[in-house]
Order: sequence, then structure tokens, then C-alpha cells
Amino acid sequence: MDSAAIPANARSVDAAHRFLDYLMRPEVAAQIITELGLAVPNQGARALLPAEVASDPVLFPSAEVVANGHFQDDLGDEVLAVYEQFWVRLRTQ
Repeated sequence: MDSAAIPANARSVDAAHRFLDYLMRPEVAAQIITELGLAVPNQGARALLPAEVASDPVLFPSAEVVANGHFQDDLGDEVLAVYEQFWVRLRTQ
């Protein structure tokens, strides 16, 4: 899962909103999906995609697959510490 957000301490909130508005344009979102392989919940964009991309079950899983999925709510402090350790190693090497 990915998201776009404006940090609480952003210097230019208006510019951030304009950028997010741009990313949400159906033609821009369709290009992101096609070029990067990232799904976005933009029905207007999905209508603009090539058929093989729009029907890709990895990008757009069926309702049945979504219903059987779940998110990990609480990894616990020990697991988070391991993730943090590897994240720091990744960024510093």
C-alpha cells in the first residue's frame, strides 16, 4: 500500500495540494499506473489504461481476493526495531 500525504510542517501547503490535484488527474494517474506499475484508486484513470494493464490482477485484485486480505495492525516493538535496523542499514550503505 502506498499513499500521498502532506506533512504537518510542509512549507507550501497550497503547492502540495496543487501537486496532489495534478497526480489525481485521470490521464496523469493512468500514466503512473502504466509506467510504474503502481495501482491508484482512480476510476477515471482505469478507463484510460490499455486492456492488459486494466485487467492485471496484481494491480487490480478481484473483490474476492480483497475480501480475503488483511493488514497487520500491530507488529510489536521487537519487530518494528528489526525493521528500523534494516532500514538504517539500507539507507547508509
